[in-house]
Amino acid sequence: MEEITDYELIYMIRQNDETAYRLLYERYLPLMWRKVYDCQNQYFEYLPDMSDAFNECLLTFNSVIYSYRLDMKTLFGTYLYNCLELSLKNYRRSTEKYERNRVRNDLLDDYELKQMSDTSLKYDPVSVYNANEIMNLIDELLESYSEMDREIIYKTISGMKGIDIAKAYNIPRKKYSYIVKKFREKALNLLEKKEYN
Repeated sequence: MEEITDYELIYMIRQNDETAYRLLYERYLPLMWRKVYDCQNQYFEYLPDMSDAFNECLLTFNSVIYSYRLDMKTLFGTYLYNCLELSLKNYRRSTEKYERNRVRNDLLDDYELKQMSDTSLKYDPVSVYNANEIMNLIDELLESYSEMDREIIYKTISGMKGIDIAKAYNIPRKKYSYIVKKFREKALNLLEKKEYN
């Protein structure tokens, strides 16, 4: 029996044929998981949850079924592949932004506590700092770090245990602690040197 083409399956899916959807899904399930694993291998520090990444692929798959057109002059599989690439790239960027915000918020919490404990300063969130300036300052500091050190910091903020991070990068536990400690010291030092009015 001749295999049903992608285009025929898509037509049937648009006619609410559940069997056609299952066939197309099973046909491209390996591709979706391969893209997730590729993304995981390339951007491990920004892809903490593979199931979330797969869900992004599934949403893209469902969307592409209805956006694909024969006049695009490209195979459905090629179109899906390119859309998955873009979807996972956007997912990785949003995850990276989330991790960066966690770094910022952690440092901001430390800075606020230090200000509150200093009796020579009146704690006023508005006069103590300008949040946007602090965000930019922290971003600049993170960019000055090596790729490995940035990954170590991101993993630490995301909750991964220090001993596991040290093992993953094959570095002594003392070196791991030193990297994280120096990052925190530099960040807080930069914040303290700037005046926010």
